[in-house]
Amino acid sequence: STHHALVAERIDEEQDILFVVHTGDLVNDPDDTSEWNRVFAAAGPMMNHIPFYPVAGNHEGDSGVIEEFFGLPLWYVIRCGDIRVVVLDSNPLPPQEISAQDEFADAILKERDTWTFAAIHHPLYSADPNHPGGFLDVRKRWEPVFMEWGVHAVFSAHVHAYEHVEQEGIHYFTVATGGAPSYSLSQEKPEGYVTGLENTLGYAVITVDGPNNSAIIEFVKVADVGANTIRIYPPGTIHERVVLVQDPVVSGR
Repeated sequence: STHHALVAERIDEEQDILFVVHTGDLVNDPDDTSEWNRVFAAAGPMMNHIPFYPVAGNHEGDSGVIEEFFGLPLWYVIRCGDIRVVVLDSNPLPPQEISAQDEFADAILKERDTWTFAAIHHPLYSADPNHPGGFLDVRKRWEPVFMEWGVHAVFSAHVHAYEHVEQEGIHYFTVATGGAPSYSLSQEKPEGYVTGLENTLGYAVITVDGPNNSAIIEFVKVADVGANTIRIYPPGTIHERVVLVQDPVVSGR
């Protein structure tokens, strides 16, 4: 909770944040009220005035807490100017819900926005030793869809680390650095691997510059966490900055 509060506090100090997307696993046990009390106590100063959008993680699953606590479905779209963030559910689903999410995805394909980002819990690409290369079933299902949508970047969690992979012009970020214990990453990296961090607290910021048809994605380091130590970085410490630029003709679709 202390680590989570530190990350939420730093996000709250950012200037002009329009909304926050959490890529899933807010708690370990969604039926444990005390865990939710700790989440809201730690992140409350941020959540009480910044719109907060969760992704269903494997711990939330089909428990119903996303709908009950946040009033949101398990897949939806956040629209803000020329930006859209498509939130998806990568958990195993019954056939009826798979069909419903597929219909949602088909409808999204018919829409066009200047900037499209996706948020999904399980990373398509990762150096997680327990899932070499990433979650291949999720990749098989969603990567072709992301390419059809013209997605610029995909944000996920599940593997408790920071990772950046670029494939077919799409940037895949694992940003599971909000306070949970860190995972060790494998030395074997998937193709297109750019960088990875273990034992780190931090968050990603997307800044879109409409007039210049560009977007900047930054991973902000908050702290490094050891077994019995924590090294806190000054606000605004950037580990990685990715600049995306697109053709003005494309952006005017």
